[in-house]
Amino acid sequence: MVDVFSAKSFGPDSVIIRQGERGTSAYLIEHGEVEVYRTTDDGVVVLGKVGAGGIFGEMALVDDQPRMASVRATRKTTCVEITDKVFQAVMAKADPILRGLILAYVRNLRAMGNRVSEMDAIKLVHLHDQIANHLTPRKT
Repeated sequence: MVDVFSAKSFGPDSVIIRQGERGTSAYLIEHGEVEVYRTTDDGVVVLGKVGAGGIFGEMALVDDQPRMASVRATRKTTCVEITDKVFQAVMAKADPILRGLILAYVRNLRAMGNRVSEMDAIKLVHLHDQIANHLTPRKT
């Protein structure tokens, strides 16, 4: 199965996957680093960074839902692409209990991710209001 994987290189600031798109591949980072971020009504929220040995894009392959976040290279990055076809072939051979656990895990991560986004949006609005109140001249 090793011969079905392909390496892909990305330059700095290259967007590798986009939030909201259908996922057709996951990526294992050989060299480099990527930044995971979400775009909200209030702007861009960086969720974290993933370095060599890390994987991203796998959730969309597990549950066939749109991408929760975008990912861009922070520097020159080389990844091994894991296509949906390869991933599904591996999952088909996995124990049904393991498949169920992986699906439940991904669904829980999505639910928590959505709640965190909602909380972050509420916190940002609250922070915005506090700053606006502080900067607004008070009538004396």
